[in-house]
Order: sequence, then structure tokens, then C-alpha cells
Amino acid sequence: MPTFRIRNGRHQVQVRIKEGGVIVHQESATFDTHAQAKAWGLALEKRIAKDGVAARKQGQVSLAALMDTHVKMLKKIGREYAAIEHRFKNIKAYPFTEKPVESITSADFIDWAVQHAPGRSPATLLNHMMAVRAAYRAAPVAHGIPLDMSVVTNAMDHLRRMQVVAPSQRRDRRVSDQELDQIEAWWRKLEGTVIPAPTILRFLVALPRRREEVMNAMWEDYNPETHTLLLRDTKHPTMPRDEVVPVPPAAQKILAGLPRTKGRIFPYRGASVSATFQRAAKFLELDDITLHDLRHEGISRLFEAGLTIPEVSLISGHTSWESLKRYTHIQPKHVLEKLGSASKKSRG
Repeated sequence: MPTFRIRNGRHQVQVRIKEGGVIVHQESATFDTHAQAKAWGLALEKRIAKDGVAARKQGQVSLAALMDTHVKMLKKIGREYAAIEHRFKNIKAYPFTEKPVESITSADFIDWAVQHAPGRSPATLLNHMMAVRAAYRAAPVAHGIPLDMSVVTNAMDHLRRMQVVAPSQRRDRRVSDQELDQIEAWWRKLEGTVIPAPTILRFLVALPRRREEVMNAMWEDYNPETHTLLLRDTKHPTMPRDEVVPVPPAAQKILAGLPRTKGRIFPYRGASVSATFQRAAKFLELDDITLHDLRHEGISRLFEAGLTIPEVSLISGHTSWESLKRYTHIQPKHVLEKLGSASKKSRG
């Protein structure tokens, strides 16, 4: 039976659980009325009787601690964790994450998203919420913490309706050779820079992989006889993987013109390349262009060269048609032209 006392004009209730005459668990809370205190105490005793002391103690783990535990698990099993750890760091900057995870409500997540939204895209916030959802889903089976998934899913549903979170918008920005020439000319005028940016930019179009995959590529993993490049620990929906990638002719030509040394092909920081690229784009008033658009352009050119979806994905590293679809720029007239051409060939 809970015990009660008046403290500073309020009603405090304490629940103690004993096993063999020894206190193995205790909790207390304070309320405005005795009825509220009694209801909480009796409900807690009933919950502990049903779920056990161990489950109750797990439920007292803070949301911040749950996030840390989830990241440790990802590291232990060799899964990609850096992006999730970064998202959790942003969320943990807010005080509500220090509350016991079982006491976190949908309103807590909604309040966080609204506070965190200024200056951030709905897609960024959605990625944060999806990381939390993954931690909640893993909690019961991987960490022994029984949680109510609806706390997160209800918050996400409401934030979607309010358009605070949303999937990333389709981006159709193409990059012309003229724009690349402009950026290269600006870059060559820079004093004190050692980054061969024009070469790197052309390579990012010729071999349209993620920036860090290209910047981490090693000379020892490039085979000039088979024209293949082994990329290590590349991004994947389930876990990092190594990929043998065919190197298109334009990329082969660039590699042939570089001095072959030990170590990385492009021994420069990807962040530095991106920062200088954005400086060039801003100076040239190409404010709507990003370094990632070079990958978009390169993949689009592979499709225009006549490669199939499986062939393009072997080069680009995409694992689904949905991911590649936005790069194809397929229009009804192109489909009809292709069908018309095939029909003429069959009749001829």
C-alpha cells in the first residue's frame, strides 16, 4: 500500500516494493490533491505487480540514455550510426530528453519539433523523428525497455498534418557544362588553394557517387586494366558494404591524368571542397546549385547515354528504383518516341 504525507502544502505519495524484507524499488511523486496522489500510487503498484520491478526500472531510463544505448548497439553490430548519433545530439539539447522515457508524450515530441523547426527543412525534422522511431522500435527487443510506439507515431502523424515534417522534395536541378566552366574559372583564380577542384568537380559528374565515397577512394583499389574501383564502407539501407564499381570512360580519363601515389586519390577534406564550391556558386550568382547536384547531373547523363536502371545503379550505388527515378527526367513524349523507333525497326 502506498504511503502519503503532506509536504509544503502538497500531497506526496511513495511506493516501496520489498522482496525478502529488502526494498528493491521505490518511487515518489507529489500532487495537488490526496485523490491524485492515491490514484497514482495504486496505479503504479498495479503496474509493477503486472510487469515486474525490472521492467519498471527499465522504464525509468531517460530518453537521452535510450538514444545513447541505441547508438552503442548500432556501433556494436557494425551498422551506420554517425547520422543517427548527430540527430540524437540535436534532440538531446532539449531538457525533455532527461525525463524517464516512459513518461515522454507525443506532445513532448511535437513541442520539440516546433522549437527546432526554425532554419531547418521539414525533411531534416522528419529524419530526426525517424531516428527516434527506430530507437523506440528496438527498445523492447534489444534493450528490454517496453515502450508505446504510438507516442512517436502519433507525434509524427500530427507533425505531418501540420507540415512541420515532410519527405524531401524532388530536386530536378541540372548542371550545365557552361556552369561548370564558370565555377572552374573562378576556382583557378583563387590564391593559396591546393585543392584541384576543377578536376574533382568533373570527376563527381563522371563517377556520380556520394562526396565522401569519392574523397575516400584509394589508389590501391583502382584497377586500370578492368576499369573498376573498389569503394569501401559505402552507404546502404541496412549496413555499410564494399562495392566494386565500373568507372565510366570520362572518369577513367581523369584518373589517367593524375599522378598515382599511395593513399587516397583525392587527399582532401570533402567539407572543404563543398565550402569552396558554395563560395563559387554564390559569387557567380548560382545560388540554387549545390555540390550534390553534380551527382544528380552525372546520373542523369548516364540515363541519357542509354544505360538501364540496373546498369546505372551499379555505378551510382542506389538500391531502389524509387531512389533513381528522380534522375531519369522521363517524359511521355520520350516514351512514345522510343516506342515509335522500335516499331519502325520491327517493320523494317
